[in-house]
Amino acid sequence: MIGWATMRQLRSKSQLCSDQRIMPTCIDDYSLFNEEKGSFQPGWILNQTSIEEAEDYSSSILKAFQYKSSKELDTYAYVGDYGTYSGDGYVYEFRGRLSDIK
Repeated sequence: MIGWATMRQLRSKSQLCSDQRIMPTCIDDYSLFNEEKGSFQPGWILNQTSIEEAEDYSSSILKAFQYKSSKELDTYAYVGDYGTYSGDGYVYEFRGRLSDIK
């Protein structure tokens, strides 16, 4: 048995575009140098949401929007065909009943 899946996401930092009338926010391609390392609320809203609003979500959902280092995740960087990806990121662990994966 392999077990439940885990998804790790890396994100690029967003910045203001030079002509904000056309497009207010620009996002560069991912690289180790522009990796987003902030924590968020669901919907990728900056982590300034009140506690009352955050209570609308389960703890597993809230954890998925919290940035974790490779040391915390016990992961390593990955060198791929198109770039090098850190072992850091945002992680969601898919869970359910054991009978569902048998």
